[in-house]
Amino acid sequence: MHYTSRLIKLTVCLILALSVITATAAASTSPRVLTQPEYQQLASMFRRLDAVHGSLLHVSRAKKSICRHTRSVSALVSDEKANCQAFVAQQLAAEAVVKVEKRCDSKSTTSDQLNCLIPKYRLFYRSLEGEYRVLQRLERIDRVRGFSIGCVAILGGAPSGVKVFGRIVKDAGQVLSNLRSHNIARLHAAEDRLFAAENTSATGSSGHYKLSTCIQAV
Repeated sequence: MHYTSRLIKLTVCLILALSVITATAAASTSPRVLTQPEYQQLASMFRRLDAVHGSLLHVSRAKKSICRHTRSVSALVSDEKANCQAFVAQQLAAEAVVKVEKRCDSKSTTSDQLNCLIPKYRLFYRSLEGEYRVLQRLERIDRVRGFSIGCVAILGGAPSGVKVFGRIVKDAGQVLSNLRSHNIARLHAAEDRLFAAENTSATGSSGHYKLSTCIQAV
C-alpha cells in the first residue's frame, strides 16, 4: 500500500490553510496605529505582492525580491518582510514535497517510500518553524503596539492564530519523526491531528480588512 498520496494531500491542504490564519485577539481600549513610514512601506509591499502572477517559481522570485527591497523603517516592518519571505519559503518547500510524490510512490516498499519523502518533508517542516518564529515576534509587537483586531488580522501575529500555528508546527514535527521511525500507526495519528489543526486554521478570513484599518483609530 502506498502512503505518499495521503501525506501530499495533507501538505497541500496545510499550506493553503496557513495562508488564512486570522486574528481573533481582544480589542485594545485605545487602538494604536501605524506610523506614516510604516504604512507607506507596507501598503507598497502588499500592493506589489498582490500584483504578482505566473508560475510558482516566477511568483516566488518576484515576491522574495519585493519583500527584500521593502525598507525596514521599524521592527514591525522588518518582521513583516521576514513573514513574507518565510511564507514564500513554505510554498516552495510544499511544492518540492508534491513534486517528489511520484518518485517516492514508485518505490517498491513502504520503507523506501517513507525514506524518499523525508528530505523534502524535513525542509517543509523547517520552513514552518521559521514562519512560527516570525509570527511569535509579530505577536509581541502587536501586543506592545496595541493594534485593533482588524489591523492584527492584516499584519498577522494574533494570539489565537499563533497558537494554532504552534500546534501545526508541533504536529508536523511528529509527522516527520514518525516518517523517520517508519511507525505507520503513529504517522497516521499525527497526520490526523495535523488535518484537524489545519481545518481549525482555515475557519476564517481576514479578507474584509484592509491595511487602512491600521491608520484609523477605531
